[in-house]
Amino acid sequence: MTTHPRSIVVGVDDSAASQAAVHWAAREAARRRIGLTLVRAYSTPTYGVPLVGMVPVAPFTAARDEAMRVLREATETAAESAPAVAVSTLAINGSAAAVIADEASRAEMVVIGTEGRHQFTGVSLGAVASRLAGTIATPLVIVRSRHSGPESDDRPVLVASDGSPASQGAVEFAFDLASRRQVPLIAARVWDDSVFDGYQRVYPLPVDRAQVDRDEAAALAEELSSWEEKYPNVDTAHLVLRGHPAGTAIDRLETTGHELSEPGAIVVGSRGRGGFRGLILGSTSHALIAHAACPVIVVRPVDHHHATRS
Repeated sequence: MTTHPRSIVVGVDDSAASQAAVHWAAREAARRRIGLTLVRAYSTPTYGVPLVGMVPVAPFTAARDEAMRVLREATETAAESAPAVAVSTLAINGSAAAVIADEASRAEMVVIGTEGRHQFTGVSLGAVASRLAGTIATPLVIVRSRHSGPESDDRPVLVASDGSPASQGAVEFAFDLASRRQVPLIAARVWDDSVFDGYQRVYPLPVDRAQVDRDEAAALAEELSSWEEKYPNVDTAHLVLRGHPAGTAIDRLETTGHELSEPGAIVVGSRGRGGFRGLILGSTSHALIAHAACPVIVVRPVDHHHATRS
């Protein structure tokens, strides 16, 4: 089968995180009234196996059979969450990152499950998700096996923005997602005030942090105004926080009264430089993602990224 021209592509394996990713993607496909494409990449050994006509027949067959088994189970998982969604499957011999990247060019978004945390925290996110985040133009959704169930769809969407052109795709995607889910949107901007401390120990520089807060709030309001006009049904909250290290900002986000410790999804932008190393908000954005149990959506900037409404 080939990828539906408007579908959500899910890279699947036999992990619990993959199952959670399929459930999440199926619900999202139902909301968008589009199809779901389940992709299983597999590889075959090329050394140490009997060859028939220079092709490792038995290992090739076994690898493909296993891929088809995983796809059948993933199809059943999708049907549990969204029985009306059309599901297609692809079993392709090749590296997972390359296979999924190729399918991503024809998809509305890509969803990957991972059990681990992000590589910038010192532990592995998974080579596939890391590579895809820095290479594909399609929004990439990273789903963990925890806190990604149907109840997460009713929680606020959190978008991290720094006002740069690279963040505009993330802001637009977040508004569209909140509108489809009919949930509030929390737009957060965190500025690092720790740089002033070092200067003030040497130079008596007067720094009005409250004024910086006001300036950042005004900039954030201006950035969001056009999107609030376009999506009047989305209840938007603006948050400007100081934080360094980034974990401090996370702690303060969790006490704002918007239940940001468990949002339904976090949306961030990426400049696309080497996976998550290119995330636009530096260590604060990294910490937001690394500490999040909910799905994280990485959106790269493109010339025109308006979501197609059904």
